[in-house]
Amino acid sequence: MNSDITNPSAHSIHIDRAVTLAADADAIWAVVGDLADTTITEGLAERVEVDGDGVGAVRRFFLPGGVSIAERVERFDSTDRSYTYRIFDFGPLPFTDYLGFARVVPAGPGSALLSWSATARPFDGADEAARAMIAANIDHALSALARRFGTAEPR
Repeated sequence: MNSDITNPSAHSIHIDRAVTLAADADAIWAVVGDLADTTITEGLAERVEVDGDGVGAVRRFFLPGGVSIAERVERFDSTDRSYTYRIFDFGPLPFTDYLGFARVVPAGPGSALLSWSATARPFDGADEAARAMIAANIDHALSALARRFGTAEPR
């Protein structure tokens, strides 16, 4: 067995992204906070299944080729329009200890800032692959929401 594939590295990578969307925070949160909404997974997952609501909910993404990845919501705050989730079933992903966070905040009349971040520990030798994959997934989610709502200039 190749230890480069199975051993997490000692360090973490962190990705932060944000986009200002042309819709009010509640409209954006209605999509982002709905764990069963598939806007952010269009083109990536064949289907999404959610078991439960809020803290403790499990969301499973079924990817092409029979692969699935699952995450559990660790914190969910509708008032703050944010949630934290942890991947616990990694499938073939090149990292472990993934913790993600999404938040929607008002950014002026008819606009809101969506920020998304993630931290994970890549497997030895997979730093760049893990960083690229996590960044691409977050960028995909933000782009899908930008297509849905449009973007706005930050205020």
